Amino acid sequence: MKRQISFGQALATVVGSVIGAGVFFKIGTITAQTGSSSTTIFVWILAGVISIASGLTISEIAASLKINGVIKYLDYTYGHVWGFLFG
Repeated sequence: MKRQISFGQALATVVGSVIGAGVFFKIGTITAQTGSSSTTIFVWILAGVISIASGLTISEIAASLKINGVIKYLDYTYGHVWGFLFG
């Protein structure tokens, strides 16, 4: 089995996770903090862009390293303390 994921699949995974985890529970809090619907939509879109960027960053790390797992990525990138704390 090839370990390959296309851009569309990665995008669908990140967008599905963001929508499934946050839009129904966080929208009221964001609206209360911002006070307007247009600012709420802007904040929601900005959070989606940040989530997509972070997902693509992790996928680039996974593609470039020969190790598996977020804890090992953190160990390799930032040191054993951060991998331990994340775990």
